[in-house]
Amino acid sequence: MPEFPPISAKQWIIIPFFMLIAIVHFDATHGFSHQPALNNDESARLVAMKPSFIVSDTVGNKSPYAGQQTRSIKALSQQETEAILAGSGMAFGGMAKAAELNGYPGPKHVLELHEAGRMDLNDEQLLQIRALFEEMREKAIGVGGVIVELERELDALFVKRTVTPELLERAITQIGTQKAKLRNIHLQAHLRMMKILTPEQIHIYNVERGYMLEGSNEGTESNSADPCDRVPDGHDPVMWRMHNGCN
Repeated sequence: MPEFPPISAKQWIIIPFFMLIAIVHFDATHGFSHQPALNNDESARLVAMKPSFIVSDTVGNKSPYAGQQTRSIKALSQQETEAILAGSGMAFGGMAKAAELNGYPGPKHVLELHEAGRMDLNDEQLLQIRALFEEMREKAIGVGGVIVELERELDALFVKRTVTPELLERAITQIGTQKAKLRNIHLQAHLRMMKILTPEQIHIYNVERGYMLEGSNEGTESNSADPCDRVPDGHDPVMWRMHNGCN
């Protein structure tokens, strides 16, 4: 009996693959099933198909997170980290949107409008708003620093492969608690502004911020302007659109 050369590992992979192609081709042209036979073009396409059942094709499924694996804290970009540590309300996509987009002015933006000569404030209002802003900012910086460190610790659990269900639950609960505190700090500041400003000043704020058209009635939905269509002077367009959820 003649001796045949041994089959390599590579051949053990390739041979079943071509056998499967032959079966598919035979079924397509002669038919194992009751379905009508495929024509030559359709059969050729089947034979030429990539073996996606062996190796998945990830070229068209690139993760939107690609590149973020190099972050020091995977869940936070450098821009987000800086915003949180600075006590900015822009952190996490906008901490005070529920107030801001419903007509409750923020102290920082009111001061910006005043400095730009687009909103008049009396001396008492100016003192109150500046004090409120500094109080809000100081508290936000403190809580923001805690959040960044907790996010760093959570990231380290996965980096070091020491994460367990119990540690994970504890970590995300702590982060969630601090995020709630941070959001409350910003929303409370917007709420307190309603007792400092007059209805006319609140209206001016919403017009200047792009939430209402000038001359419109406050709260008139049909006259509302889309903030995504207008970036107020002095604001970074990217941060403004992120804050207002623009695409």
